[in-house]
Amino acid sequence: GVLTIQQDGQTVGTFSANSCDNQTINITSPVVPDITGLQNQIDSLQNLMNHMLNAVNDINNANFQCGTSKMVDADGNQYETVQIGTQCWTKTNMRVAAGTREDVYSTSLPYYHVDTTLDAATYGYYYNWEAAKLVCPAGWNLPTRADFDTLTSVVLRQVNQGEYCYTPALAATTGWQSSTSSCYPGGDTASNNSTGFAALPIGYYNMALKSSSYVGNRALLWTISESSSTGSYACKIDYDMGYIQLGTHYRAAGIPVRCMREVSAEEASINLHDSLATVAF
Repeated sequence: GVLTIQQDGQTVGTFSANSCDNQTINITSPVVPDITGLQNQIDSLQNLMNHMLNAVNDINNANFQCGTSKMVDADGNQYETVQIGTQCWTKTNMRVAAGTREDVYSTSLPYYHVDTTLDAATYGYYYNWEAAKLVCPAGWNLPTRADFDTLTSVVLRQVNQGEYCYTPALAATTGWQSSTSSCYPGGDTASNNSTGFAALPIGYYNMALKSSSYVGNRALLWTISESSSTGSYACKIDYDMGYIQLGTHYRAAGIPVRCMREVSAEEASINLHDSLATVAF
């Protein structure tokens, strides 16, 4: 006898067998579902969600009052804000998922690191520069080098202690290594943070070595400004230095991020009115 094997009605093989009658076995190919339509629906929903998020951000930004309103990132995390001059800053480092959460040394793809030994709501995440560019929501910016120059100018005038004695006004009151001068963040730490900026000394994260450096004695924050084909500027505040430095860093480094926006004229008018209302004549 002959055993015939068919697939979807087409013969794909025959076998001779002396001890059996002729038989045919038909194999039906499994039906593979067409998921193209489903994927299109998922993509459409994602686009709709993005449009809705942008619309919400537009509404929030239109009604935003720095110092009172909170900024909301793409993951729904909320951040208190502080106005310094005509700039509005987040008061804490960002902690939004941007890129891939993995310790990969890359200058071209976005990666970020979460130090699980630290409270993320307080200290935020470490981002390489490509990831840092994805962090700030609509209406907010990764600051430029010029933005930090403006911040420096405003704080210099507010503190009025000279160009080498103003970083304590920007530094948090805790976490700093001790230093010998009240002009440094590590000096009289209880008097730090008169601006409310509260820079934290968590240094940077080396994605290649998988370790942190300068924790306790340096606060670093990325800028959007490029210094070379592989480097970008970061704001640096050291425990034993009274002024900000804007130095270049390799883009693969994991560095914290703050977001900022310019205060609108209407917003500034409201804040000025609130400030004057607290002054006793």
